[in-house]
Amino acid sequence: MIRALMLSRESNLDSVLGAWMAECADIKLIACCSSLDELTRFLPIDLLFIDLDDETGICDLLPAGVITVLLSSKAEHAVDAYNADARDFLLKPISKQRFQSCLFRVRNNAFLPPAVSKQSNPASQLAPVYQTRLIVRDPGRFRFVDVSDIDAIKGAGNYVDLLLRDGRHLLHRETLNNLERKLNPADFVRVNRSFIIRFPSIMEVRANVQGEYTIVLRNERELTLSKRSRQKLTELLEVS
Repeated sequence: MIRALMLSRESNLDSVLGAWMAECADIKLIACCSSLDELTRFLPIDLLFIDLDDETGICDLLPAGVITVLLSSKAEHAVDAYNADARDFLLKPISKQRFQSCLFRVRNNAFLPPAVSKQSNPASQLAPVYQTRLIVRDPGRFRFVDVSDIDAIKGAGNYVDLLLRDGRHLLHRETLNNLERKLNPADFVRVNRSFIIRFPSIMEVRANVQGEYTIVLRNERELTLSKRSRQKLTELLEVS
């Protein structure tokens, strides 16, 4: 059972989301709180919904190990959700379909509540949660990019260049090292100092007489990699 809690001062919102969670057999809403002090009385919990319209700056005070979903009527708060590694961001007004999609995302990253996990296997740990969407800031707007739409990522100092499968480039303010930690290593591979490549985007790997590899992506984009990456590619792609 997933123990959930709401942190909000909007009673109508609490009632609606509470009713929708009551329809779920695997999620139990423990309480609706109006302050962080009140929230601490109900710990431990597994899932926390936070209304950012009421609780600005709270992202720095989130309980460790709790899955968080941030809510707001302001789209710019999506950046706070991203920086806080929240599982999802819900823009108000929230439809039931969108809320159900959020709960699916919570369940999709399978985990056991901490109390159950420790009892059944003290050495076990929760599976890491990886980023499924990136929020790219543009002047006057925010772009939501599914990581499945990314072919490759090129480091550029404090920025990364997202190479999308439709041929577009998006500049995202984040270092390559930091972004690498947020991506699922089963899908994304750091092949050298400058590039991360998404596995499903690789269509072909060619080697030339100089010992260099050329990776051909699904949109026929070609990336030339030095022979320093040969061992890495051999291990991951079984290329001899």
